[in-house]
Amino acid sequence: MECKNRKLRNTLIISSAFLMPVIINKLIFFTAQKRYTMPEAVHTYDWRLGKIAYSVRGKGKPLVLVHGAKPGESSAVWMKNVNSLAESYRVYTIDLLGYGASDRVNTTYTAYTYASMINDFITDVVGRPAAVIAEGEGAVFTAAAYAKDPSNYKKLVFICPKGISDSFASDDDKKKRVLYELPVIGESFYLAAVSHAAVERTVGSLIFSSEKRNILSESLYASAHCGGGVNRYVYASYKTNFMNADIKPYIRNCNIPLFIIWGEQAEDMADFDEVQGLAKKGEYALFEETAGLPNYENAEEFNKAVKEFLK
Repeated sequence: MECKNRKLRNTLIISSAFLMPVIINKLIFFTAQKRYTMPEAVHTYDWRLGKIAYSVRGKGKPLVLVHGAKPGESSAVWMKNVNSLAESYRVYTIDLLGYGASDRVNTTYTAYTYASMINDFITDVVGRPAAVIAEGEGAVFTAAAYAKDPSNYKKLVFICPKGISDSFASDDDKKKRVLYELPVIGESFYLAAVSHAAVERTVGSLIFSSEKRNILSESLYASAHCGGGVNRYVYASYKTNFMNADIKPYIRNCNIPLFIIWGEQAEDMADFDEVQGLAKKGEYALFEETAGLPNYENAEEFNKAVKEFLK
């Protein structure tokens, strides 16, 4: 009898040790979603891999806004730009697959996955060639999309584009991605990456002025916890460099007007020097006292400069 009780006790201890992280993870997601609600999608595009959330404002020539791929990013990064740009253009803001109000799916997320998504969105939803403004990783995705189908694009604006000095997925990264995609372990890694402190660090790398970070921090935190544990798949691809691609050849081969904007306080400011002069029809601007999102920190001047370029 004592032996059976010991076995039962050991079984309960082992089961509790396994179930406790599951319960904690679900509780964190549940609490976050109750406290920080994500706005529902205004419109959805039924793309082949999942539903893409987007909004439309204004009238005129089409302009598509593409956000980056840091954990929790969404179309919220354009909150200070949409109304102004919509005075002159028909503005489409999209949430990339795996972000914002769009679906989270079990797939490998790469620059070429998103390039296909952007091209299909312009073809199926916008319906005619468009100008595109893209920031961070979104610029890499858009550059790859342009290379795949140049006829979809009129002009491009890249804000602190990635893909200049980034690493690319290796064989070790392939093994790590499997780990990050595991149900309990992967969720735990992901939740650590989108804790309040981690989100504040991410926003701190994007926004130079600490006074302008609060609203964006809340938006990133809400987006990062929307969808629950399935977020681990997009994070796994992001963390293991599967989204990365070399943007430099795309910029060199770009035959349409390209405007590259950088914040002088951005962490990757050295990349700005490397990218200047690569584009055949390139224009460049450096915004003072801003970091990775000059469109957010200095929206008035950004909106003015972009409108002038897009004329």
